[in-house]
Amino acid sequence: MAPELKISLIGAGQMAEWHLRGEAEPLSTPEEALTLMKLVDAAYCSAETGQPVKIV
Repeated sequence: MAPELKISLIGAGQMAEWHLRGEAEPLSTPEEALTLMKLVDAAYCSAETGQPVKIV
């Protein structure tokens, strides 16, 4: 079983290894990752244009 550590202390590679071994659950679903990327992309676009960005 994966040790109980705060995610901020764990490298992404280590989490991936634990997940592939079946020792840890994924931190997020693919749908959650897509939503996060849309938010990040919108934030960058808004910062570039200085305008609000609609997230769809």
